[in-house]
Amino acid sequence: MIADACIWNNMATSISYIHLHNSLVIKTIYQVVNVTTTEFELFTIRYSINKAVKKPNVNQIVIITNSLHIARNIFDSSLHPYQIQSISISCKLRDFFNSNINNCINFWDCSSKSKWTPYSLVDKNIRMFNISPIYFCKLL
Repeated sequence: MIADACIWNNMATSISYIHLHNSLVIKTIYQVVNVTTTEFELFTIRYSINKAVKKPNVNQIVIITNSLHIARNIFDSSLHPYQIQSISISCKLRDFFNSNINNCINFWDCSSKSKWTPYSLVDKNIRMFNISPIYFCKLL
């Protein structure tokens, strides 16, 4: 899974590509108004994990992101403002790990400046996907 999120003019955009055996199986795009980058990055990871664990015969999840420092919040058991996302992700991962002892998850840090083609494609798509909100009054 390759995921990226960015915020432009109070509009957060998230794109995630989920691959299975080197083939793209799910491409999702989400947009939300008035959220923090950290909150939205965690949402992107959460949604992607939810989709990945629902696929049959998935026993390894690799999350590739440029926000590894944000992903660490998933495993932070102390009080923090992103606990709702963290708890939801932890519950899905607990079910995933309990379903098979060999299941695993890896996090890879990939800079936005990286020339790695799969990540560059996601990064390029997210920067090109600029939509203005329909209800400007909701931005206040």
